[in-house]
Amino acid sequence: MANVAAGRLSADDLDPATFRDCRILHVMGSSLFSPRMGEAIHRAVRLALDAGARISFDPNVRQELLGRPGTAELIAELMGLAHILLPSEADLAHLCPGLPMDEAARQLLRGPAECVFLKCGAAGSVYYDHARRVASPAFPVSEVDPTGAGDCAGGTFVAGLLQGLPIEETLRRANAAGALAVCKRGPMEGNSSEEELAAFMRNAA
Repeated sequence: MANVAAGRLSADDLDPATFRDCRILHVMGSSLFSPRMGEAIHRAVRLALDAGARISFDPNVRQELLGRPGTAELIAELMGLAHILLPSEADLAHLCPGLPMDEAARQLLRGPAECVFLKCGAAGSVYYDHARRVASPAFPVSEVDPTGAGDCAGGTFVAGLLQGLPIEETLRRANAAGALAVCKRGPMEGNSSEEELAAFMRNAA
């Protein structure tokens, strides 16, 4: 990872002007693969907050990364700063061990988080905020490769929030994005366009 573009990014590379019109900064826990990248993300979050942006965080907890210096602490810090949380069921088991799903999700809302988008794989997704719990079923598909499906669902969810869509529609789109992603092999090959999502949902109706 050290020789890819993300591996060469440092905190000093970040220009505050980049965040001037930022509305939501989305951070993936899987990107915390090195202290250098952790420092860059930490600065990016602070610059985004200073610019008035909200923080979206998918903890994507990976055991192989937790042993690296500062990673667990940075995940905990980001959990305490994020306005939008996008955990998976496996993430909940790590973040809130021993708690039932609904109770764990509600516990995440005791901090600054405004909402939780819980990714449940083949069971769909569940949205929580301080007033509501909204469950949305998955689209039945034949799975080829689940890699990247949660990322596609999460990105589509955040896009729906930015577009101001009703939460039910946002969840349906996110689930559709996840379903399309598992139909192709590879972590990024299953990403879909607005048109592809719309066609998929029409055909599934």
